[in-house]
Amino acid sequence: MVKVLVNGGLFEISKVEEIVEKRVPFNGANVRLVQIARDGNQAVSGLHFYVNTNDFSVFSVHEFTVGNLTTAKVKEIMKQLLADGYYDFSSFTFQPMLMPVEKYKFDEGKSRPYLSEGSLIQFCAPNDVFSCNTNTVVPPVNIAAHPELDDYDDLDDIKDMPDEILRATIYELEDIPMRTLADMNREELEAEYLEAKVGGYDE
Repeated sequence: MVKVLVNGGLFEISKVEEIVEKRVPFNGANVRLVQIARDGNQAVSGLHFYVNTNDFSVFSVHEFTVGNLTTAKVKEIMKQLLADGYYDFSSFTFQPMLMPVEKYKFDEGKSRPYLSEGSLIQFCAPNDVFSCNTNTVVPPVNIAAHPELDDYDDLDDIKDMPDEILRATIYELEDIPMRTLADMNREELEAEYLEAKVGGYDE
């Protein structure tokens, strides 16, 4: 168990994970992508902390992320946590807290870091990669029940789009839980996208 001091609070941490993050220009905006790093060879730019707590009130902090760090700084923090079991973020001057989180400046540590409370799934919406494993059952979308879908060539617009961007796009088009999107395969995502587009045309 390690402890970190951040924003005047001392937190007992049960788990720390390195994250990778980037911004991708898409549809006139910068889409924020973030995931837990798959291995130690990635150009990590932040840390995601899981707080050890039994307080489940709405005001308690269970997870938080320190982002926009250089890879060297991330490795330095991890090294100290492993060696000393403690890290003090008091010397950090964080960016002002913003919502939604994609408004934080991200330049791979060239400017100030940011601090964001909440899980990756909760605070990253809508412009992020979904990297959680869930047991959500996704109901199949019956395209045959919507013959009007044949009237649109929207699949041509997304055929080269990465799944992560497609999830973010669907989330912006309709009110669908992020955990549901995270568990959808490519075929289900394309069907959901077409469903959302038709709904938009009908309104």
